[in-house]
Amino acid sequence: MMFGKSKLDEASKLYEDAAAGKPLDAMERLDVELAKAELEE
Repeated sequence: MMFGKSKLDEASKLYEDAAAGKPLDAMERLDVELAKAELEE
């Protein structure tokens, strides 16, 4: 891993924030769904 655990924690937080968002259009909906899928892995 290039940046270590600190960046992994930051990325997880960003995915959580994105997954909690309310999409305003179809593209944002895809982004939210992608974030949710990443959190499930």
